[in-house]
Amino acid sequence: MKLLIINAQSLGSTIRDVRIQKGLTQAELGLKVQMHQKDISIFENNAGNIKLSRMISICAMLGLKIIIEDDAGTKAGEDMW
Repeated sequence: MKLLIINAQSLGSTIRDVRIQKGLTQAELGLKVQMHQKDISIFENNAGNIKLSRMISICAMLGLKIIIEDDAGTKAGEDMW
């Protein structure tokens, strides 16, 4: 499955959807990545305010990979958001 993440909101909702598919509560995911449940909730609802290392840990725990790919349709420096 490939998911296109275009902004912080879509990242948070994708993390929430995958967490639920895997049958994890926010508290259970938080324990696995050493975060509080409320921080997982904040991340899922406003992913723009999280350390990159935390995001990578959450993705890894959920079995997600982060792939950075050149978007040939976007000019360098163009604001995508």
